[in-house]
This record gives sequence, C-alpha cells and structure tokens, in this order.
Amino acid sequence: MVEEKARVVLARSERAALSQLLADYRTRRLTIEDLIVSLSDLLNTHEKLTLLTELRELVDNKDRAAFDDLVYRPRIAMTRRKGDRAHSDLIVTPSLHDLP
Repeated sequence: MVEEKARVVLARSERAALSQLLADYRTRRLTIEDLIVSLSDLLNTHEKLTLLTELRELVDNKDRAAFDDLVYRPRIAMTRRKGDRAHSDLIVTPSLHDLP
C-alpha cells in the first residue's frame, strides 16, 4: 500500500529517499524521532503528508505512541516560565499535518 501511494505522490528520487529512511529506521540507524524529522523534510506538501497514514503501519509497535505524538497530536507549548498558567494549555503548535 505504501509503495502504491508513494508512486502517485512522490518523484522517483523521493521514493528512493523514503526507502532509504525506512531501511535506516528498520536497522535502528534512525530513531523514530529522527525518522519523523526526516519525513517532515521529504513530505513537504499536503498530498505527500497523506503518506503518513500508510507509513504508520510500518512503524514498530513500541514506537507507535511516539509516532502518533509526533505526527498526529498537536503539541501544547507550555508557558509556565512566563507565569501565565491560566492560558498555558491554549497555545498550540502545528503538527506535521498543518504544514503548507
């Protein structure tokens, strides 16, 4: 499924880069965090970001929670250093799906 969708949304060189990233992740040369950072560079359009759903299936079960946190769940920026605790949960940074 990943390969089929990748053929539609990625250029040949991008598919090669994706294959290398996944190989490096499988052999533990990349952590899940490093994989997500690299994917955010590679999947730089909304259409390409739709691959993340299929890519999630290739992530080890032990890394899925981290994958979900990094990709799907918006991260909350805490402003406690400024002392504004009343609104600290209201400042949201974009997730990968919010990238242009």
